[in-house]
Amino acid sequence: MLGAKDWPPDVVLDTPIPLLEIALKGTTAFIVATSPFGKPAEEDEDEEPADPAEAAEEFVSFLSQRSAGRPPP
Repeated sequence: MLGAKDWPPDVVLDTPIPLLEIALKGTTAFIVATSPFGKPAEEDEDEEPADPAEAAEEFVSFLSQRSAGRPPP
């Protein structure tokens, strides 16, 4: 979805994870609200915000797995 926003990779990598989550939720809400064929899903009132430390660990893990086997820059 971030590609649909035309965000270059350096902007995505420099943006804090909570802000990326907000952007994704906003984009999803916009698509659902403006779709002529979809019907809005029920809102999850009980959803808690993501733990920043856990999100950062998952992101670092993803990047390290992605860069495995590549030479350092």
